[in-house]
Amino acid sequence: MGIKVKQFSVGVGPKIAGFRRFLPSEDGEEEEGEERPGIDFNLRAIPLGGYVEFPENYNATLQLEREIEGDEKRALIKRYAKEDGTDLGGAALRLLREEGRGGGNGGGGGDATPWWKFNRKTKRTQGKQGGVVIGDDGTITVPPIDYYTDPDLLQNRPWGERAIVLSGGVVFNLILAFTCFFGLYTVGGGLPKAAFNEGAIIGSVSNGAASVGLLNTGDVILGLNGESLFTTTSPSAFASQDAISKFISQIRQTTPGETLTLSVIKAKSTSPSEIQIKPQPLDKTDINSPPSIGVKLGPNYARTATVQATSLPDAIVKSTNEVTELSSEIIRATLTSLSALFSSSAPNQSLSGPIGVIKSGADVVSRNDYKAVVGFVAVLSINLAVINSLPFPALDGGQLVFVLVEAVTGRKVDQRLQEGINAAALLFLVALSATATVGDLTALGSALGGGGR
Repeated sequence: MGIKVKQFSVGVGPKIAGFRRFLPSEDGEEEEGEERPGIDFNLRAIPLGGYVEFPENYNATLQLEREIEGDEKRALIKRYAKEDGTDLGGAALRLLREEGRGGGNGGGGGDATPWWKFNRKTKRTQGKQGGVVIGDDGTITVPPIDYYTDPDLLQNRPWGERAIVLSGGVVFNLILAFTCFFGLYTVGGGLPKAAFNEGAIIGSVSNGAASVGLLNTGDVILGLNGESLFTTTSPSAFASQDAISKFISQIRQTTPGETLTLSVIKAKSTSPSEIQIKPQPLDKTDINSPPSIGVKLGPNYARTATVQATSLPDAIVKSTNEVTELSSEIIRATLTSLSALFSSSAPNQSLSGPIGVIKSGADVVSRNDYKAVVGFVAVLSINLAVINSLPFPALDGGQLVFVLVEAVTGRKVDQRLQEGINAAALLFLVALSATATVGDLTALGSALGGGGR
């Protein structure tokens, strides 16, 4: 699209290797010692995505220098006011006199204004030092740096073009996932897919729970109070998990002393039977503890089958269905996890940080099963697409919100306002990532130490 790019990076974190593709200078001439313009292509250490870095559309270094200068002058004015017992205006006059004796407005010496010619009426014009303006009341103003007008900078392109660029990362994450599934369905020998039977199987029964003596490991729960938990006899993994979550929610909503009727296939039986059970508090020492029947449930796994495409169109359809289904489930799971961060009603929900993701990837690789590795790459790629598309500042989805506001109102959102919002949002994301990393380390330590629950 002819938009200037500073860097293309595969991966994040420390740079492992890279090169620069040099570009001709804009004026066609290169001065000695001048850095040649170019685009960096880098490979970085952590393979969790990548990014494109665009040039800034204003002199951020000069802006920062002016802001630092403004802070220094504010501190001086406050100190002078305290030393001289004057107001901020008088302290500002002292500062201007000192600067005048040191070289005038520009600090060059030749245009110095004698200190006795300074007065409160000339402070605003005579007090301009490197862009910083001292007001009559002692206030400091740092004028913003003008934006560059180069039409090849991303920030100066029409909102439609910026929207295409900002959505590129999400789109190509989905394309990568589609390509992984397509490869497995065609030349990869097929995609392993688990098949499940109807019902939720009991993995364990807690000591002293309401289900002791009524339910056992290996029993399969089919329904609750006359209603089936499933709408099909061969649900998918996601449908099974949804049914289990719904069942747990129904248990949590029971009133004290209420009796429930479960439809259960016992471990050594082929036909269902009905069992009456009264949920008990999950923590008997806490009256506010939610009701529970004290069992650990899981999808009723039947077998794993390898599914292959019968033709290229069939591979396209199957791959598209995989990406669509996984995307919807990851969106649901992500929103559930994020809402749980601000809710005490779902304390078991958690987010995995970089360490958890890397550990999961290492576990997959350790199986020496290339199909599992390709599938993990596809799932991770969809995760990145979903997270990055969230309408949260500092993410691509948040940047698209600013672009859409411009499209609707016809006016750009002030870039410095965007940068302030993005900086605050980035701080939140860093804190969230640090929290998730602590959780990853705790879980890893428990696993290595044989602990956990």
